Amino acid sequence: MRKSVAPWRDRSGRFSPLKAAVFTLLPLPALLPAALWVSGNLAGHPSQTILLLTGFWSDRLLVLTLAVTPLSALFGLPRLVLVRRMLGLAAGAYALAHLGVYAFQQGFAWSFIVVQMVSHVVLTIGLVSILGMAALAMTSTDGWVRRLGRAWRRLHLLVHPATVLALLHTFMEAPTSVSRATTFSGFYLWLVGWRLLPRGARRHPLALLLLALAAAALTAGLEAGWYALATGIPAGRVFAANFSLIAGLRPAHWVGLGGLAVAALMTIRRLMTRAAGSAMSVPARETSR
Repeated sequence: MRKSVAPWRDRSGRFSPLKAAVFTLLPLPALLPAALWVSGNLAGHPSQTILLLTGFWSDRLLVLTLAVTPLSALFGLPRLVLVRRMLGLAAGAYALAHLGVYAFQQGFAWSFIVVQMVSHVVLTIGLVSILGMAALAMTSTDGWVRRLGRAWRRLHLLVHPATVLALLHTFMEAPTSVSRATTFSGFYLWLVGWRLLPRGARRHPLALLLLALAAAALTAGLEAGWYALATGIPAGRVFAANFSLIAGLRPAHWVGLGGLAVAALMTIRRLMTRAAGSAMSVPARETSR
């Protein structure tokens, strides 16, 4: 009997509420704006709004895809892995939609689009990222996993350069307003940092605390460096702003808070595990008497 390939079923063919929920939610960010655009009720410059939205969600889903492994390992949620491929495919779909909207804006004049892609660095970077995501999507099936064997894992390390290029493209699209790009980049730095930790330290609260602080500092440095290069604003001024809440929460704050939340949850989980272990050892000692 042929195994079902429906996206709401797990590998054994059983219905997965998690996969069904994620499959339902993934297209929603684009459906309502697209419907408003088609009906002529989308405010502002409709195609530009959709262009920015698709790029935003492609970046977000790329980072979420890379977050599946740490979240699964840290919090004992192995079933999260079921939606990793789905998130990656959705990131690629949003990236292709982003390219499609750009082509629409250019009247699908493909020769002109090719010239633009080659002659403008920001577009070249975006295109290379999309091509990388397309390669990952095409080889994400079980058949390609079997066909490529060990080489499949090496190939899918392309997710990292694809993510870096996608984030760089977002920075360059709006060089004077990079809060979202910086925030996504900061979380990406945390995810890379977690993978670089020794395996024994990846669940240790102190290591996670230090990682949160390091990722926040790197995020602040990235934001300061970008503004210094792109706008001439002194890097020290932007970096110092991350130590103040007068202007609200900055990307480094969000990254730091996210990392600290993970460290706090792991601390609580460790304390609860120890308490449960202690409670179980008491009856054991009483029995031995």
